[in-house]
Amino acid sequence: FLDRAKSTFSKSYNFLSFQKLDIEGDLLTQGFNYNQCDIIVAVNVLHVTKDLSFTLGNVSKLLKPGGLLIMKELVEPLFWVDLTFGLLKGWWNFKDSRQHPL
Repeated sequence: FLDRAKSTFSKSYNFLSFQKLDIEGDLLTQGFNYNQCDIIVAVNVLHVTKDLSFTLGNVSKLLKPGGLLIMKELVEPLFWVDLTFGLLKGWWNFKDSRQHPL
């Protein structure tokens, strides 16, 4: 996804940066700085993390004061979603107090 986004958008929007992020890992060792992002876009990805509170804490560390998190997630369990993605290892990866990944 990252390579395609970069090739599609980098020429027209040269102010954008493209870098892979493990939101559960150490931000600084991955080359990120605190308070560096104006906007973070996360679509159907944050729910897959082990601990949603920790994940959102890392998102918060990356955002500049007044920065925006644009997040889209499913908010209720759907049978077909569990049937489709439930076979993937990461779907049931959560270790926090959630009873379901969504």
